[in-house]
Amino acid sequence: MSSSTADLLTAAILTVSDSTAHGMRQDASGPALASLLMQNCYQVIETAVVADEQPEIQAALIRLSGAARLVVTKGNSVMAAAPAMANEEFFRNCRRETLEGEFD
Repeated sequence: MSSSTADLLTAAILTVSDSTAHGMRQDASGPALASLLMQNCYQVIETAVVADEQPEIQAALIRLSGAARLVVTKGNSVMAAAPAMANEEFFRNCRRETLEGEFD
């Protein structure tokens, strides 16, 4: 694998969980995802945990997407229960903020 290919295979994992973010539960699936990604030639450069709050999730997604080529998220029952349009708008806002940062 060339070094340019290795650079492309970077990943970050974002766990969205109130209980994990507040220290009431340990994140078991984040490390499992990291192991799976590493078995498939990804370099996991960061794992993060945030509470199930839109501003925290959005900030983490923007930060992690600037560091890794792939960001894997898990958890977050609120977004799963939200209407599809709300999810699309949420991710559109993340993308908009990321793009604006690229051109500042």
